[in-house]
Amino acid sequence: MPRLGRALLTQHEEITQRWYEAWRRSQHPHPEIQEAALKDHLSPQLRLIGDQLQNLEQAEPPTQIWQISERLDPEARVDQDMPIEEVVQEYGLALDIISRWIRERALEPSFDELTYLHQALFELAAESVRRYEARRREQMRQERSTYL
Repeated sequence: MPRLGRALLTQHEEITQRWYEAWRRSQHPHPEIQEAALKDHLSPQLRLIGDQLQNLEQAEPPTQIWQISERLDPEARVDQDMPIEEVVQEYGLALDIISRWIRERALEPSFDELTYLHQALFELAAESVRRYEARRREQMRQERSTYL
């Protein structure tokens, strides 16, 4: 039976496609956002989580995994004018899609694997909010400066 990390590494594109389809059917999608822009965010994040799950004993703590700026770009959502609430909903939907995907494949991940997955996605959403808001504040500061 494959472990969760290996499954995420090899099937992240399928999960991302399922997530994208579910996101498009959700009640608050932004039709102007391109498919590639949406998918480009989740797939590398799933690969990173899968990579960490491959060797859980040596994995980066979920509280630190998204601190490397190249791993996460929520600031791009500011430029797309997407509310942060929808960004957080994206990750909630991703967790739901991943949970269904795990059940369909009868993967039976360990408690530690599931805990890491949930914590990593929670920290992903939390860091997205922090960085999104910092970017938004900086934009407002610049606009205020220009106005004055």
